[in-house]
Amino acid sequence: MSSTLPPPRHIRSFDGTRLAVWDIGLRDGPVLLLINGLGGNLVTWKFIIERFQDRLRFLSFDYRGMYDSERPPTGDFSMEAHARDAVAVLDYFRVDHAFVMGWSMGVQVCFEVYRRIPDRVRGLILANGAYGTPLDKAPAVLKPAAMPVMNFLATAAGCLRPVARKVMSNTRPLKVFKKVGLVSQQLDEEVFLDLVQRYIELDFAAYRDCTASLISHSAEDILEQVKVPTLILGGGRDFFTPKVFSNEMARRIPDAELHIIEDASHYCAVEYPQQLVAIMEKWLGRVLPAPLRK
Repeated sequence: MSSTLPPPRHIRSFDGTRLAVWDIGLRDGPVLLLINGLGGNLVTWKFIIERFQDRLRFLSFDYRGMYDSERPPTGDFSMEAHARDAVAVLDYFRVDHAFVMGWSMGVQVCFEVYRRIPDRVRGLILANGAYGTPLDKAPAVLKPAAMPVMNFLATAAGCLRPVARKVMSNTRPLKVFKKVGLVSQQLDEEVFLDLVQRYIELDFAAYRDCTASLISHSAEDILEQVKVPTLILGGGRDFFTPKVFSNEMARRIPDAELHIIEDASHYCAVEYPQQLVAIMEKWLGRVLPAPLRK
């Protein structure tokens, strides 16, 4: 899959929200539902899709209010609403059972999907995320700043967007990000710039409302109740969801398998994709009843 996205189709979710959805890969293969991070889209999964598209069927969707999905008419941006959107995608494609993979905010949505339809989830893959209230264990500076920054972006996005487009039109800012440790030196700059340039165009009022739901949500109560194979992936240098979350989930979810990529930041999937997909391939080979075709 190139960074140019294939066109989505659109479906109506439980409350009438029009969602952009994708169906990619092997039609009769095991289904992996990909759930984005906040501000991420299908490009995030580029290397995973390329590695497995001849062996797995991928379903994904843009969050309500993000990218090609419309704002919900009800104004509901809760984690529960995102989970119901995910179930609506499975229902639309008539998928009875699927593995569910989330990155960042998507991890919290994964838990809500499992809470809603545990019998339809074959396994969970949880990357660079938390079970809830992620700012509680993030660097102290983030918690008091989060909502003021989101409110500012929501009101000033129109003025800031032209400047941001110009600043992020080249790789110079990435060199700064690498130097201060926000991203790894191994970052795929082309893919990351594509993600950032798409991010700049977001509806930041919807983004703010998603953020408010994200930081107040917790699925901690469900950790010990997870009864499906679970793979947890973390970054040793993850500033946003530190590996303490990954360690805690691995400790509390029965028989979970944990892998920390020590040099990875929050953007492991576009920094160490080969290492990540190798871990996934081995894990899927163990939990699937039949081996993945080569």
